[in-house]
Amino acid sequence: MESRRPPATHLVLAGAGHAHLAVLRAFAARPVPGLRLTLIAGTPDMPHRAALMGWLHGARPYAAAHADAGPLAIAAGARLIRAEPTGLDLAARRVQVAGRPAVPFDLLSLDIEGHSAPPGATEPELWPLAGFTARLEAMEALLPPGARIGIAGADVPGTELALALARRFSGRFALTLVAEAPVPVPAAPPA
Repeated sequence: MESRRPPATHLVLAGAGHAHLAVLRAFAARPVPGLRLTLIAGTPDMPHRAALMGWLHGARPYAAAHADAGPLAIAAGARLIRAEPTGLDLAARRVQVAGRPAVPFDLLSLDIEGHSAPPGATEPELWPLAGFTARLEAMEALLPPGARIGIAGADVPGTELALALARRFSGRFALTLVAEAPVPVPAAPPA
């Protein structure tokens, strides 16, 4: 007589953001019996914020500033779908995926980035980390010397970004750090 195992719970990770990279690392170190894992990511090459600052000002190579979710997915035993998640059907418990059939889920985690206008757009742009490096290089090629660049948010990451870009640009562009408070990082985080 054949023993029947209960069906596995299917956890779908939509997007390859930092939280999902941490989930993949955790599952690679300690698999959970009865849990199937799927990562849906159009761009599994995700910049690591701390290392990205080093790349921006020239202290680190590009490869050291990015994490490829592909090898992490393999190590975690996850199915990797290299396509953009495009929508959700919560009633049917499915993630719509560009150019592919929808992916069913029991549990879903979203760690996706928004989309921004291309360089040269007349509206302000919000740049998520995914694809940041390509957009930055395109912007540098398009902007005339002396162009103004605004960085929204004077928290620690915003201030780090402003300092890294100031070094990278070496005065070619004017940087403005936009913040609520008159002083960047008014209170240092507790150590």
